[in-house]
Amino acid sequence: MIRRLQAIHDDERGMALVVALMVAFVVLMLSTIVVAQSIHSLDSSGLDRRRLTAVNAAEAGTAAWWEDLQTTPLATLDCTTKTQTLKSGPSEASFTADATFYAADGTTQMDCLSFTNENYPEYVKVSSTGTSEGGVPREMETFARLSPIYAGTGSAIMSNNGASFVNNFDVYGLNGNDGNVYVLTGNLTIGNSTEIRGNVYVPNGSATLSNSVHIYGGLWTLNAISMSNSARVDGDLRTNTGAANGSSSASVGSDAYSGSTIGAGLAVGGTRYPNYTLPEVPTQTYPTFTYDPADWVDSTISTFTDCTTARDFLTGGSWSGSRVVRIESTCALTFSNNTTIDVPGDLAIITDGTIAMANRTTWQGTTGPVKKLMFLKPAGTVCGSPSFSEQNNTDYVNANIVVYVPPTCSVTMANQNQMKGQVYGGTVTINNNFTMTYTPVLVPGLGTDIAGFHQDIQYVREV
Repeated sequence: MIRRLQAIHDDERGMALVVALMVAFVVLMLSTIVVAQSIHSLDSSGLDRRRLTAVNAAEAGTAAWWEDLQTTPLATLDCTTKTQTLKSGPSEASFTADATFYAADGTTQMDCLSFTNENYPEYVKVSSTGTSEGGVPREMETFARLSPIYAGTGSAIMSNNGASFVNNFDVYGLNGNDGNVYVLTGNLTIGNSTEIRGNVYVPNGSATLSNSVHIYGGLWTLNAISMSNSARVDGDLRTNTGAANGSSSASVGSDAYSGSTIGAGLAVGGTRYPNYTLPEVPTQTYPTFTYDPADWVDSTISTFTDCTTARDFLTGGSWSGSRVVRIESTCALTFSNNTTIDVPGDLAIITDGTIAMANRTTWQGTTGPVKKLMFLKPAGTVCGSPSFSEQNNTDYVNANIVVYVPPTCSVTMANQNQMKGQVYGGTVTINNNFTMTYTPVLVPGLGTDIAGFHQDIQYVREV
């Protein structure tokens, strides 16, 4: 009997089943944890994707307002709420964006229906809410200072047939980095420590940057972009059809887009987008100036048939008030050898010929408000070579300047201290220590309607 009981207790064959069940249970528990963790990760990933999609949709709402404000004439600006559904595959996202406009003090709200060319907003706050797949809405808010773009005048420099900026050329903006440059046809070449505080557009050509060129905004061309010798673009770099290449420490601070390739030698701070389809390069229409005495009813018109008499009148100090000096001749109006011309009021020199200044010519606005000084060559007149030129420390004091020649004529500027204003030329060449600050100068008959606004963004944040 004792042996029988001992045999029964010594038989442990059932323990294997128990251990197997325990192992299976542990495996089941681990599998459950892994599945639960995977589901949690998928849910978190989905939530994160919806959050990012909603934020991106909200940012698209602010971008929609910036595009409208830059490209829509004030007379047709629609200030109602913007809504749009965006395809963001595999789901959809949408935004709702509103803008609040403010006067010059930055706090007094303005009604969009009251906007005119004389009564326009100087600040705007855009609030945009984005949603995705019914997730939690995300709201972006941005605030910007606005500066008007007048029809045909929304740039510091506009060149119709190519431009070359050579030695130590600096462009400053009026409000932030709005000193924009447009080269409507032809190519752009920039070198030797040039700094442009604005965007540069070359809608029908290429751009070459070298020797420490610094563009504080973006660069957008139709054809290829070549950068070298520490050339830098802070904003986006875009070329619709050509390659974007760089060497010798050339860099882009933001994203780079190319309809072709982006060279490995170009340092890009943001994301590279090679073989990318871009919209058309932003452009403007070269304005046309024709002389009509009816446009100058607020000025006294003095008409001359030769340049010597016109120059003697300007330098003689016998005129006052706002004045138009109309030269009905293809002669050359020249100033040289330390000539100083007092400008007691707004002055427009409108000539069928050429204007040339050399050897420290100084245009001195007299005391009081800043004067407008306009050098204008009407459309259809014979160009001359160049139509307008200045060199050797030409200076402008207490005066804002505009130079305009027809789109087939040329402008050459060099060796100057300071200039506030704008330049329009068929071909624009700037050399040797030239400094200008973009300042819109309204010319009767050239463009007085607000065609959009530049934006100097103060902040962008999620709220």
